[in-house]
Amino acid sequence: MGSNATEYVYNCAGDLVAVESGFFTNRCPTGNLEDYTNAHKSFRIDEIASNLDLRNINLIIPVCCVKEPIVDVVESLLDQRFDDDKQVEIIFAINRPPDLTSTLLLKEKLNKNTLRYIFNKMRHNPLSDHELSIKATELRKKFARDHDQASVLILSQTIRNRMGEIYQRVISSFMLRALNIVSSSRIKSRDETDREIDEMMDNTVLLFWDDDIMTKDELAVKKTYDSCVKDSKVVFGRVKITEVSSENQKLDECLRVIMQCFFEFKEDLGIGYLSPRAAKLKGFHHVADVNLKQPYSDQVYFANIARNKKITKINVTTTLEEEDYPSNSKFMKDLRMFLEYKKDESALSMLKNVLGSYGKYKNDTKYSKEEIKSFIDLIRGREAPKITSFGNELLRKSDLF
Repeated sequence: MGSNATEYVYNCAGDLVAVESGFFTNRCPTGNLEDYTNAHKSFRIDEIASNLDLRNINLIIPVCCVKEPIVDVVESLLDQRFDDDKQVEIIFAINRPPDLTSTLLLKEKLNKNTLRYIFNKMRHNPLSDHELSIKATELRKKFARDHDQASVLILSQTIRNRMGEIYQRVISSFMLRALNIVSSSRIKSRDETDREIDEMMDNTVLLFWDDDIMTKDELAVKKTYDSCVKDSKVVFGRVKITEVSSENQKLDECLRVIMQCFFEFKEDLGIGYLSPRAAKLKGFHHVADVNLKQPYSDQVYFANIARNKKITKINVTTTLEEEDYPSNSKFMKDLRMFLEYKKDESALSMLKNVLGSYGKYKNDTKYSKEEIKSFIDLIRGREAPKITSFGNELLRKSDLF
């Protein structure tokens, strides 16, 4: 498999975690790809692996079934302008947790049918909401007019380990697709097969795009592809939070400012690994698998891919809603409960972790350790207006504001 090396990356919470690299590197390109696919057969998604058409740009949108119909992110993606010579595949991977209630099953079905309608896979518009229904019809027309050459796959998978499992299943299936393509070709010599694999790996990009991410930049996906292929970079999102939805509407603006500051502090330290996330196919099989039992496993996995590589960022926006699984949305929920005197200071652990990193690994930072300490002290005081005011002062240093 290769000589594995253990190093460390930051996870979403600002903790240093061990990762490994050096996998599947001992043999020629054909042998390495065979080794990878043999080791990951259990993650195969047939609908992806069996397709013998490998496209340049592969947009993977993990969809959470509890979300409302995702017409906004679809609109953002269909606004993208692609080079005429670049083929595009869009995969919607609907995440179906095993403990779905009947209500959530109905939402999942609505999401799936909305996507099928927009992408011309069913005739009937399933949306009863008048405004959403009109928008879905407009998007259906836009897809037919501007992107009808794109391949679209809508999957519904039972996923036990959230985003990390989706990443591992999709990546493993694309590797198997690449092997199936060269295995089915008439190329006979090993050297020719190796060259074909190298060319596929170098010119194929996987771009993971969360279902709450939007962009106004019509060239965002094109720029991502060029950064990955031409410059061998790994791409992440430079995320601006436009809105949050918590169980206490009076705290929403304060929570938005705290979370945006948290994103900016990590960006300042060079440890911001937010969605969208993209790399060449070649970048995926030399690092350890997604650790499905590890918190923030998808983010840690991509942080490992980005180690020792140049990184570029694309500007995007998002909204945050409270969640219960380890994520930025769970951090926001904990902060809300802390501000309401319903949770102890453990809710501030992620901010404390970032504070502890200042002055250790990077000196040329926008923010000082003293500023962040003062910000945390204000949060401890639980006075939302003061927190919001000071946080906005900090955000004026950001290039997003």
